[in-house]
Amino acid sequence: MTTSAAAEQDASGWHDVEQALTALDLPPVPPTSDPQRLLGYVLNILPRYTEMEMLTTHLRLHASTLEQDMEQVKSHVRLLTREAASEREKKQFLERYAAQVVKERNDLLHSRGSSKKKSAAATASHFVWHNCCKKNTSHAMDLAPSILAFRGEKLQEATKQIEALQEEVRNQELLRKELDFLLKKTQREHDSKVAADRKHIQQLEKQILQRSALHSSLERKLYEVESSLARHDKNKDEELGIVSDRIREAQARIASLEKENASLHDQVSSLSSDRDRLTELLEETTESKDVFADQIDELAEKCQSLESEVEALRSEIDMLQTKDINDIRTQYAVRIDRLQKDNAANEQKLRQEIDRVKQELKKRDESLAQTYSARQSTARGGSTRPLSGQTSGT
Repeated sequence: MTTSAAAEQDASGWHDVEQALTALDLPPVPPTSDPQRLLGYVLNILPRYTEMEMLTTHLRLHASTLEQDMEQVKSHVRLLTREAASEREKKQFLERYAAQVVKERNDLLHSRGSSKKKSAAATASHFVWHNCCKKNTSHAMDLAPSILAFRGEKLQEATKQIEALQEEVRNQELLRKELDFLLKKTQREHDSKVAADRKHIQQLEKQILQRSALHSSLERKLYEVESSLARHDKNKDEELGIVSDRIREAQARIASLEKENASLHDQVSSLSSDRDRLTELLEETTESKDVFADQIDELAEKCQSLESEVEALRSEIDMLQTKDINDIRTQYAVRIDRLQKDNAANEQKLRQEIDRVKQELKKRDESLAQTYSARQSTARGGSTRPLSGQTSGT
């Protein structure tokens, strides 16, 4: 019966919690749709919720205990108040009784009209009780107990009791004030603790709701991450297959390029031998060019010497203008014309020879430069082609 009642109470509690979460637009707790989430909820959140419920029950029991203690203190204070009131009444009664006794004693001892009618016992008691009348020690004192002596003793006892009761009343009043102070302090502490516990419980409930929402969002994110990882693995496998195919193609391409590289190495060796031969030819051409340049310089010197001779002849012609100047002029003119023609012919031949040599040198230099640049580009293309093949393969 107890187990079934506890189960019904837990079910009703969970129903209330689910209704509260539904009102807050949150998923129901516990997540019965997923066994793994339910197990995580039972292992993580349910013990905390049970701990909070036990803490709440403990705080409620502590509050009820404090309230019971407060009621006991209040009843004790009321009892002390009643005792103080009764003691106050007793004090007033004793004060009235003492005043009456003093009045009776004064009337008895100082009565003026009936002093001659007193008896010996009264006189003796007068000497005993009234010290101001002890004028002569020869008078006999009546030490026997009397109602007046009894009243005096009772009065002293009552006075002592009144003082003791007054002291006790003061102590009780101080105790009541301390108890009131402690009661107020305990009440304030209890109220503050209850408010703090209530706030703590509310915060814990909010944390439970937030953590449940966070747990559900984290599960959604985990599912998304797992799905993205699965897609990534699939894409990775496909890319690995493509890469392996490309690696095989690259290996085949590398083998073919190695063969081409070997043939290109042979071509490079042949081109290097051709380059050496062309270098020798270029050196020979340079030497011949230098020789032709020397010849050209010599011819230019000869031309300059001939021009100087022509100038000298012209100066001689100018100097030799005599009466036979016509004959001499004709002779010299013929000679000058012949020399000029020879000089022009020689100069034309030299210029033609120089132009021919320059054209031959230019053609040879261009052919050598074209051959050398073509062989260099061929060698460079053969050396970079395997690298480009390897790059495309990777």
